[in-house]
Amino acid sequence: MLSKLFIFPFCFLVWSFLAPQLVFGQSSIDFQNLIASKEYELNELNKKIKDIEEKSKLISLDLLKTSSELEKLDRELVYYENEIEKINLFRQRSLLEIEIHKSKKKELSLIQNAASKITYKNWRSSNILQKTSIFFVTELYDPKRYEKYNDTYFSNVDLSITDVSRNILFLDEQISRTAEGINDFNKIKKDLVAKKAEIQQSLYLLSNERNSYRKEYLSISDNINKLKSDITFLSNEQKKAIEREIMMLANANPSNNQVSLQPGEFYFKGQGRDLYQGHGVGMSQFGAHGAALNGYSYDQILKFYYQGVEISDLHHTQNIMVDGYGYMDIEDYVSGQGEVPAYACGTQDQIDEWRIYADVQGWEHNDPRRKKYVIDDTSTIWDCWPEEAIKAQVVAFRTYALNYVSRKGSICTSAACQVYKNNKNSAWAAEETKGKVITYSGELIEALYSSDNNQGYGTANNDTVFTNFHGDGTPYPYLRSVNDSTFATKTFYSNWKYNTRKYTFESIFQMLSYIAYAPNSDIDRYDSFVRNNTKSLINGSISINSISLELDPSKRVKKVFIQFDNGSIKSISGYWFKYMWNVWSFYTGSYDYIYSQTFALAYE
Repeated sequence: MLSKLFIFPFCFLVWSFLAPQLVFGQSSIDFQNLIASKEYELNELNKKIKDIEEKSKLISLDLLKTSSELEKLDRELVYYENEIEKINLFRQRSLLEIEIHKSKKKELSLIQNAASKITYKNWRSSNILQKTSIFFVTELYDPKRYEKYNDTYFSNVDLSITDVSRNILFLDEQISRTAEGINDFNKIKKDLVAKKAEIQQSLYLLSNERNSYRKEYLSISDNINKLKSDITFLSNEQKKAIEREIMMLANANPSNNQVSLQPGEFYFKGQGRDLYQGHGVGMSQFGAHGAALNGYSYDQILKFYYQGVEISDLHHTQNIMVDGYGYMDIEDYVSGQGEVPAYACGTQDQIDEWRIYADVQGWEHNDPRRKKYVIDDTSTIWDCWPEEAIKAQVVAFRTYALNYVSRKGSICTSAACQVYKNNKNSAWAAEETKGKVITYSGELIEALYSSDNNQGYGTANNDTVFTNFHGDGTPYPYLRSVNDSTFATKTFYSNWKYNTRKYTFESIFQMLSYIAYAPNSDIDRYDSFVRNNTKSLINGSISINSISLELDPSKRVKKVFIQFDNGSIKSISGYWFKYMWNVWSFYTGSYDYIYSQTFALAYE
């Protein structure tokens, strides 16, 4: 009977020594070979790091010798690209070190296991097991005797096992410390990439390739200089005026003359360029870009630009009529948005995460919904955008379309409505915001947006831009001015400044008289509305006594108040005053334009 009872502890002990061999499956020599290979790889990597550090020193010396601003920016860009490459190598080295530490740890575990086995055999041969087995089996649940058994076993463990265990703990600490270092490298790299982007932006502003930059800039909204002519705010007269301004001002450049004024003289000065930035109302696309870079989610972006709104869900799938394509599902339409880049900038981890999600969904490998991220440190602003900025655009795109077709029946595919491209490149963003729309008091909003709405102090009130001749429009509570200056990504024209030559109040009266009475068939053809209102404005006056400006919170001119010689004070909207001035400048050949609604009269 006793011999049968002895079978259990014997089997138990045999299993306890066989199990570790099954866990590791590799010999100590295998791990030694692997470690040697990785250490060779590490040595080669250290050589690369040494080379790039030498290169970094040379670039730093070049920077000290450079005096030209443009050349300095070029050198800085190279410097930051080099630093990013260096951080990538540091990170790669750390990952390799972790692999080596883990391999050494597994090798030591094998050694520890083998040493334990030998020690136990030695202990067993000393006849301790024979003395212990009887009470171990017969009194299996006696904790005091079980503790004595363990104490007896571990007191005989070879000192080498303790050393190995200490080394394993050391390697664990090294792995943990290196992993923390990788996190630090990731943070440094993020800062370097941001600095590189900042340098690239500065280079755009100063380089000799400004024309190609402008061309790329315009491609974002497929000719964004055209204000959206089909929105309900925009009158037929403003549509015609926009066409005229595109013709007159698209290739014009400011004089930026030095102006020396005499008493009674002034000049116009301003910031921004309306035809290239957009109308300035609602969501700014480049503002959304900057907001996303600063951690805003897509719904936070939308609620910032559209005050007091809710992000709501559609109750059912909807089809819309799209010119040239017929009826299509709203999500298919949104998937082809062409207003901003379709691909989001991201990391390899994000790519992998999205691919796993796509596989779970059963999407084919060529399905554009899989193409969520672009991973490339050299990517420009035109290759990819922050994920949340694209999602904000997609929700605004969906809302605008549904609102539009509810009033008009169908929607066009150009910048006159909103740009649609017959592809699925934004399908991932449509999927992640599926059915989301912007509402105010339960109704779809007029989700207006344009490229760069900031000319110094943020976006405009809708009734500052979309207004009648005298400056009176219908204010929409969700289209109020908001200041995104602290985070909006700057474009070429965000801080673009201009000024005119000097003028007097008599010059202003000449301009009004020209618009009202000059025998020009072209003015009649385009501007009978403007001409008739200007005649009513002058109404027998022969001069102007004073001019004052009313500004909205974005510093755009809402109204120009003119006091005539007969004492009457009349108003013209800032939009129409700018337009009339530019028509006069064009037809009289002075070409001295007011380029934005953000302008002022400078007296000194």
